[in-house]
Amino acid sequence: MGSYLVAATRLYLFNREVQIRLYTMSSDPTTLLLLSTRPILLALALVLFIAYTHLRRRRNPLYLLPSFPGSFLSPLDILQAARNGTDILAKLATLAQDPTLRHICVSWGWDKTTVIVSDATLIRDILVRGQANYNGAYTVERASGFRRLRQILSGGAHIGNTVGKEWKRHRGMIAPLFQPRRIVPALLPFVVARVNQMCGILERGAIEKTAVNMDVQMTIMTLDVINKYMFGLGNDELDFQDVGGVDKLGPQFNKVTSNFFSLWPRLPLIGRTAWARSGLIKARIPLDGFLNRSIDASLSRPELLVGTVAPAVANLAAHFGALTDPENRAALLREVSALIFAGYETTSYMAAFAFGVLARRKEMQDRCASEAREVFGKGIVKPESVKMEMLTRLVYLNAVIKEVQRLYPPAAFVAVEPRVDIEIGGYVIPAACNIRGASLNPTTFPSPETVDPTRWLSQPSTSGFEDVSSGNGGPSPNVADPDENFEWGEAQAGERGEEAEGARRAGRVEGCKRV
Repeated sequence: MGSYLVAATRLYLFNREVQIRLYTMSSDPTTLLLLSTRPILLALALVLFIAYTHLRRRRNPLYLLPSFPGSFLSPLDILQAARNGTDILAKLATLAQDPTLRHICVSWGWDKTTVIVSDATLIRDILVRGQANYNGAYTVERASGFRRLRQILSGGAHIGNTVGKEWKRHRGMIAPLFQPRRIVPALLPFVVARVNQMCGILERGAIEKTAVNMDVQMTIMTLDVINKYMFGLGNDELDFQDVGGVDKLGPQFNKVTSNFFSLWPRLPLIGRTAWARSGLIKARIPLDGFLNRSIDASLSRPELLVGTVAPAVANLAAHFGALTDPENRAALLREVSALIFAGYETTSYMAAFAFGVLARRKEMQDRCASEAREVFGKGIVKPESVKMEMLTRLVYLNAVIKEVQRLYPPAAFVAVEPRVDIEIGGYVIPAACNIRGASLNPTTFPSPETVDPTRWLSQPSTSGFEDVSSGNGGPSPNVADPDENFEWGEAQAGERGEEAEGARRAGRVEGCKRV
């Protein structure tokens, strides 16, 4: 009996000691609070956060703008889109259908506020006029968050993820290579020969009554043309063993860029770890292997020419010093990768969409074919017979291309932020220029869902839309120096190359267009 009393006494004293300790912990602010008080404090913190957010919005001059429905590219949206396979940017297309949102609206994020502009004239103001001074006084630049992501994807700086003097240095290397007077005479015969080869593939499909995957075929053909200009070697002369074949090169690029819409690299701290980048690093290995082999193959043959000019990589390599230095080699690799991806993704997918539009509209198809026969004649076109001025006579075909660009814009949006306080539509921005929404804005394009190339014949310029329809987010060429007028869309698209795969999966395309 005595032992039971001793045990009970000890148990009482133990419980009492625990209670005293818990009371001491709860009275000490440096220790954990009692479990029962935590939900109340969490609820209080949530209420305070909501109140702070609301007050912050009320004090913002943008508060009077209509609000974007939901959030814009929040981590939760990205995660849900990845799980469900949905279009993360589908909301952008619907803005143009809402009269209250089609001009300008605001997205209130927990960490930042973004103005979404869906008006073509305002987009032109932001993208073209806002950055028009090449000498350095431009007022907006690429959004810092997207620059950081692009540097993560590429492993360092290139023309597509730099600003200011660094961007000008990259542009100075690339601009001369994309002069129309240089690139067109060099590539045109090869392009015509490659198009003849593509026609043979289509003809066989018609005879055998088999479908032709134009996405795949246009990707291979576009890469053939780009590789020829970059390395002086076509697909049949390059080694694709690292990526598993020429038809695997495009998908390998897409594996890299799919990380752009991944959640983990976007997170603070975690996004900078090797674990968060492991998928990207793994995807880059075969791609870098192919590019390094191609660079070596080209530079080992100094006699190579594309038409009458040296391959682009030979000109670029001269800017990076000895390639035995790993840093120089990596810098050249990033520049080459950005240019190849920008060119292939933009051009090939645009062409595939154009074929899809024409395949469903026989009258448009017949009119394009009739115009081509008038310009080039009947039968197989000889590569040496095609001149630049002949292409300008393809008026209706150019209108079709513009209409495809409008319906499937080259970039869903372009994110910029101000370097100084600037006013767009009466408001100071950072802005996301909703090119996808602007292309479907009925105030600019009557019956926007209708495929109608003739709108470009009667209205050659539609509220400045042509200046932004290819996603032109960079400074306009320096009109004081005619040598600066180069194919900006082809080079500058490197800044958007990483978005292309996300856009592609969502039914959008990238396009190259000269400013």
